[in-house]
Amino acid sequence: MIYFITRKKEEYSKLIDTSLFDNIKILDEKEGKQKYYDISTHHKNAYVDIEATGLDPYKAELILLGIMFKSRYTKHYFMFDWTCIITDIVKDLRNHYIIGHNLKYDIKLLKTHTIVPILKNLYDTMIAEQRLYMGTGYGFGYNDLVERYQKEIVIKTTRDEFINANLTSFKINVNHLLYLKRDLELLPEIKQKQKRLIHKWKMQFLIYGIENPLVAVIANAELIGFKLNTEKWLKRIEAEVNKKYEILIKLDNIVKNLKNTLPNVNKDLLSGGKWNKQRVRNTIFDEINTNGTVNVPNLFGDVSSSIDYFRKGKSNKVVKQAPKIDEYPGCVNYTKAEVIHIFGALNQPAITEGELFSIPKFTPTGKVENFNYYSVKEQVLERYLILKPNSVMKEFLEAFGELQKVSKALSTYGKTFIDKINDRTGKIHTIFRQCFAETGRMQSGGGKKEPDKYNAQNLPRDKAYREPFEGGEGYLINTADYSGAELIVMASHAQDHRLLELSKGDMHSHFATKSWRSIYKNRANKHRDTLLNTTLSQLEKEIYEEEYEYYFDLSNNFTVTKDNPKGYRQAFKPMAFGVVYGIFAKKAGKTLNISTEEGQIVINTIKREIPKTIKMVENQSTFAEKYGYVIHNNRTNSRRWFPILIKQIKKEVDKDSHFIEISEALSAARNSTIQGTQADFVKEASVKLQYYYWKKGIDADILSWVHDEIVDRIEEDIVEEVSKIKHKIMVDVANKYLHNVEIDCEMTILPHWTK
Repeated sequence: MIYFITRKKEEYSKLIDTSLFDNIKILDEKEGKQKYYDISTHHKNAYVDIEATGLDPYKAELILLGIMFKSRYTKHYFMFDWTCIITDIVKDLRNHYIIGHNLKYDIKLLKTHTIVPILKNLYDTMIAEQRLYMGTGYGFGYNDLVERYQKEIVIKTTRDEFINANLTSFKINVNHLLYLKRDLELLPEIKQKQKRLIHKWKMQFLIYGIENPLVAVIANAELIGFKLNTEKWLKRIEAEVNKKYEILIKLDNIVKNLKNTLPNVNKDLLSGGKWNKQRVRNTIFDEINTNGTVNVPNLFGDVSSSIDYFRKGKSNKVVKQAPKIDEYPGCVNYTKAEVIHIFGALNQPAITEGELFSIPKFTPTGKVENFNYYSVKEQVLERYLILKPNSVMKEFLEAFGELQKVSKALSTYGKTFIDKINDRTGKIHTIFRQCFAETGRMQSGGGKKEPDKYNAQNLPRDKAYREPFEGGEGYLINTADYSGAELIVMASHAQDHRLLELSKGDMHSHFATKSWRSIYKNRANKHRDTLLNTTLSQLEKEIYEEEYEYYFDLSNNFTVTKDNPKGYRQAFKPMAFGVVYGIFAKKAGKTLNISTEEGQIVINTIKREIPKTIKMVENQSTFAEKYGYVIHNNRTNSRRWFPILIKQIKKEVDKDSHFIEISEALSAARNSTIQGTQADFVKEASVKLQYYYWKKGIDADILSWVHDEIVDRIEEDIVEEVSKIKHKIMVDVANKYLHNVEIDCEMTILPHWTK
C-alpha cells in the first residue's frame, strides 16, 4: 500500500482519483504519521529514497521522502511531500537500518532539511555494487542494478519532472508516486543478491565495516566544507598575475633578441602590429574575473554578469554572449598558433606529439601552414628540451613552460574559484566519489554536473593554495599524511626489507648511480669488443681505446647525488616505481634520453636491486592473467577485475590482436594491490576516527581526503589531545594491513590546511 501523506489532503483527493488505484491512500500529516509509527515499530529495515529539485543539499528543495517497510508478504510505502514537517520521521529513521541507492545524496538532504544529526546506520546498494565489480566498467546507477539483477528496464524520465520544479505550482501525480514506489520496491531483492556475492568473495568487513559506514563520514565532510579566506586567495592571484606579466615581458625580450641575432630569420613575420606593440595591462581586465567574462561592474556600479554589461551598439538589447576582454590588448598572447609562428619565423624546428621535428612553413599571406600538426603541450616541450638540450630555443621554451603553469593556475584557481562559495553556508564545498576509481581510492570534484564543487585532490600542495582553506572561528586544521605509504605497502606485500633500507637513504640517487654505471659498463664493453673483433686503423684504435677507458672509468666511479650531475637524480625519480609497475624499455629510454637497449639495462639494474618486490608484482600480474582479477589484501579481500583479461581467459581475444590492452591490464595489476590496500586502510581509519568523534561527542570532523592524507577540523581547545588520538587510530589501522613493517603518519596543526 502507498500512503501519500500531505497537508493538502483535500486538494489531492480531488486531483488523484484513488478509486482507480486501490493501492494508494491519501492521508493528512497527523493520520499519516500515526500510520507510519504503527508500521515502523515492527521493522528493523527502512528502505529510503528522496526526490528533490536539484543536487545541492543546501539549495535543493525536498519534494518527496519515500520510506518502505517490508514484511514477508507485504510492502508498506510512506511518501511525505514537502508540506510535511519530517524532523520526527527522520529521528525515527535513526532507529532503523537504512537501505537505499546512492544514500549520500538522501542523508545530506535530510540533514539540511531537519535538525537531526546525520544518519549513519546505512546500506548503500550503489557502494556495494561498486566494490563487488570494481574495474569491470559496469554501470552502477539504479537502473543498471535493476537490469543486472532483475532483468528489467527502468525508465527514469519521470525524475526529470522533479528537477528545478517550482513548489508553489508543482503537483504530485500518480506517476510520481508509482515512480518512487518502483525505486523502493526492488531494493530488498537487489540487496539480497549482493549479499550472496559479498559472502562468496568474503568482503563482509569491507562493505559492512568500512564502505557503508564511510558514506555518512563523507556526507558529513561535504556538508561542513571549508571557510575560504578570500583575502589570501586574492593575494595569491595578484602575485601570479604579476608573475605572469614578468614572464610575458621576458618572452617578448627573448623573441626580440632571437629575431636580431639568429641567422636566416624572416623578420617581416615578427614585425609590425602585435609584434611591436608595447605590453600594457588592460585596467578593465583587473576589474573582472581572470577568464575575462564575468563580474564586470554594471551601469550602476554593481558587480554582475558581463552579459548584463555589454550591449549591442547603442540598443538596450542584451547580447547573448559577452565578448572576451583581452588582458593585454593588441599584444602577443603566446597562443599555440603564435608560438608555432615564432618557431617558423625564426627558422627553428617545432615538435609534434610524435616527437618529429620540422620548421613550420607559411602561406603567402603569412599564416602558418597546418599549425595544429605541431604541439606545445607541456610534456611534449619537456621532451624537446631533453632531445635538443642545446637548442637556441631553450630559454624561450623554459619561459613558455612557466607561462603555461601560471596561466593554468589563474584559469583554474583564479577569481572565479571564489564564485564556488555557497551563498547559504558561506563556505566552499566539494563532493567525493567514494568508489569510482578502479583501485578504490576516492575521487573529488563536481565536474559539469556540479561545477561549484571544487576538486580537493587536484588543488596544488603549495602553501599559497592551501593556506586560504580554514576551519573557521574556534577551529584548527589537523593535516595528517601517511609517511611513504606506497613504498611501505609495497615492501610489506613483498616482504622486501632491502627496499625499506634503500628508502631510508637517497634511493633515487642510488638507483641512478647503479644504472648509469651499468650503462657505461655496457658502452665500455661494446668498445672493447670492437677493439678485439674488428680490423681498425691505428687512428680508429686510438679513438676506441680512449672511449673504452673513458666509459670504463665511469662504470666504476660515476656517482649521482642530489645536486650533481644536475638533472640526473630528478630524471630518475619516476624510474623505481616505473620499473616495479612494468615500464617498457622504450619508455624508460625515452624518459632518460637514452636508447631502448640502455632503457632495458636500467630496468634490469633496478630489478636486481629489489628482486623480492619485482617478484611480488610479477606474481600479481600472473594471477590476474590466470583469474581475471587481483585481491588487494587479506584483511578486506577487496578486488579489482580486468575485463580484457577475462576475455582472454575465455579465449574471446588473444595477445596478438589485443596486445596493448592486455599489457596495460597486466601493468595495472602490478600496482593495484598496493594502491588498493592504501585506499582500504585510509577509508577504515576515516571510519574509525569520525565514529570515535561522534561516539565521544568530540567537536571534530574530517573535512577532506587527498589519497593518503586525512584533513580534520578540531575545536582549538582540544586539538592537541584529539590529534594524539587521531595519530594512534591512523597508525593502528594501517599497521593491521602490514606484515613485519610499520607505518607512521606526519601531522601538522595550523589554522589552515597545509601540506
